[in-house]
Amino acid sequence: MHASESPLHQRPAEQHDPLRVLVIDDEENVAGLVAAILTSAGFVTETAFTCHDALAKAAASRFDIVIADILLPDGDGAVLINELKDLCPEAAFVAMTGSNSKEMEQRVREQRVVYYLIKPFEYRELLEVFNHIQKRKKKEENKTRLSLNKKFFKGMSRFFIRWD
Repeated sequence: MHASESPLHQRPAEQHDPLRVLVIDDEENVAGLVAAILTSAGFVTETAFTCHDALAKAAASRFDIVIADILLPDGDGAVLINELKDLCPEAAFVAMTGSNSKEMEQRVREQRVVYYLIKPFEYRELLEVFNHIQKRKKKEENKTRLSLNKKFFKGMSRFFIRWD
């Protein structure tokens, strides 16, 4: 057994892999800043600057959260979110825009985004949104794990001997 395989060097079971985030914005400085803030908070980030790039990255990797600008040079962000849901069915989606209108917000919310952010937003607001999503995902993960454990033990009950 190598030192890295010993129980002392393994991560505790309660620590989870950091959530993976795809940041999509055609303004590279905005995408970079959002990614830097989220990375400093413990998230793993990748950036995309076009719909095409975002779809390629989502097809190649798994993402837990996607934050997408609505106005992109090669497509509609609301349509992109819908397409990304097929590639990332477990992901939470956050929309952001610097050009808000009631019609746009309604159209985007129809895609069942978790949050709709209007740029410019404060970094604290961004972190609050992502920390809330992270807590919700952990809660869902624990609920799924508990359900699987119940099914496992229910299935295992046939192997136990009854002493009546």
